[in-house]
Order: sequence, then C-alpha cells, then structure tokens
Amino acid sequence: MTVWVALFIVGKATRNYAHVREILKQDSNSKETLYLCPQHPQTPEYLARTFLRAAQDYDLDGYWLDFMDNLHLPCHASHPHAVASPGEGDNRCLIAVRDALLKFKPDFLIETRMKMANLKAQSLVNVLETTDMPFDFDINRSLGVFLRAFGKGSALKLDPAQWHMHERNENVAKLCATVVLCGVPVFSLDLRILPLTQARLEPLSLEPYFPALRLDSDSTLFLYLGSAAITSTPVRKHSQLFVINPSDTDQLRIALEEMVPGTWELRTHDCFLKETRKEQLRVKSRDLLLNRPVPQGGMLSLRKS
Repeated sequence: MTVWVALFIVGKATRNYAHVREILKQDSNSKETLYLCPQHPQTPEYLARTFLRAAQDYDLDGYWLDFMDNLHLPCHASHPHAVASPGEGDNRCLIAVRDALLKFKPDFLIETRMKMANLKAQSLVNVLETTDMPFDFDINRSLGVFLRAFGKGSALKLDPAQWHMHERNENVAKLCATVVLCGVPVFSLDLRILPLTQARLEPLSLEPYFPALRLDSDSTLFLYLGSAAITSTPVRKHSQLFVINPSDTDQLRIALEEMVPGTWELRTHDCFLKETRKEQLRVKSRDLLLNRPVPQGGMLSLRKS
C-alpha cells in the first residue's frame, strides 16, 4: 500500500503542531506557515522519524511525496539554519527520509511528481511522475517522454488518466493507450505477464505535434501513431505488431521497413479492441506502406503466418 503525503506540512489541529512550531517556516512578512523549514537542523531527523514510524505502524510499501512546490522559497524565521539555501535543506531532508525508509524496506517506493520530479530529485526518489494532467493525454504523454531524458534507473509514471462519465469511447481508448504505452500502466492486472514491462521505448518523431513512438519487446513491436503524418520504422525480427491509433483521424499510415516477406494476418480493431476486419496481407518485398482505415482509439494487429 502506498500513501499520498504532504511531507513538510503540519496541520494546526494535529498533536505535533505545538511541538514543531519552532521549526516552521516564516514568510517575508514574518508570518508563520504550515511548512517545516528544510534548513532547520532538526527537520531531517524529525521527518525521517515520523514517516518511518508511520511506515512501520501500517506496514506501508511506499509514499507519494507531494505539496512541495514552494520549498524553494526562503525562510525568514529567526530560528537557526544548518545550511544556507532551501535547496540544500530540501536535499538533507529527502536524504534522511530516503535512507530511513530504504533501511526499513529496500524496495520501498518513494514517488514525486513534476515539478519536484526533476534532475535534482533523481537520486532522492525512485518513482518519477508527470504533473497533474488527468484529462489531457497529449501533454501527459509528452511530459512522460521528457521524464525519460533524465529518469534512467527510476520507475517512470504518467499522471493517472481520468475522463468524464459521458466521454466519447474513442477518447477513453486514447487515454488508456497513452497510459499503457508511455509509462507504468495504472491498471489492476498481473504486470509480470505484460510484454510492455520489458519494452524499449524510442521516439520515431521529434515533432511534439506529430507524436510517434516505438516500443520493442522481444518478438513483438508496438507503434503509437499520434497523428496522420506518415512515419517509417524497421520491423526486422518482429513477427507480431500492434499499431495503435490515438490520433484525431480514422486512418493509419506507416512505412514498415525490413519486414520478413510472406503472408501476414492483418486485423482491425475498434476502441473496444473488438475485431472489425480481417485480411491476409502478402508482403513480397521487405518494405511496405501500410495505409488502412482504423477507428480513433483502435488499432491494427499484424502477425506473421
């Protein structure tokens, strides 16, 4: 079980409030805030002790650390500061919390989102998430790809998708396709049997408004085509392909290169993954321009016979 926490905030109605008032931050008007000062000498030890105890009491598996956006603001309290800057203090606190939790459970999950999920936090947490973007799968995907620029060694996660109860089925399918193919899938299933858990992600286009992604997994190839723009990619050893359509058109076009010649079974699926068409595809040369009508949110599946 993972718990969502405001790591540095102490509520006025809590039992601890009276004991930590002396280490709370003050703003430029000398007004007390609800944030613990990360520069105070006692804060790292207090946070490590408090959150370790909660993890032990409830046998937790992880924390999602949130509400840390304003920690970069300086503290104007008269209490002592062990380090000169809020950033240094933030590092000390997260290191203390991280070390205590990983000693408790070596695989304890410590997650944070953008803006805190940045290059500085790479060594302090082990799960990086995009920021709050539950209804916009396009930006959610783009930020997920951005996280991969520096997130090696961490689990990379998109903001969980949400949609209105009357949302179009095609858009729901696009949201689900984005969450599954572009980050840690947020669904209740046995992830160990998913080929995507060991896939290698590679962008096929550097244009942010014409997204195309490739995921390699042993003999299976997944292609995410976010627009009607034609892109190309080699197939090589793959004997099974899934071409997903999260674009705003009902057509998929892609140049498949270095395919194995012979007969391929081609199936078209709608946004419910219901099969709507089946055909035999004869590949005579190693290059093929695939151009088929595919419903938005749907996909093509190809398998070498």
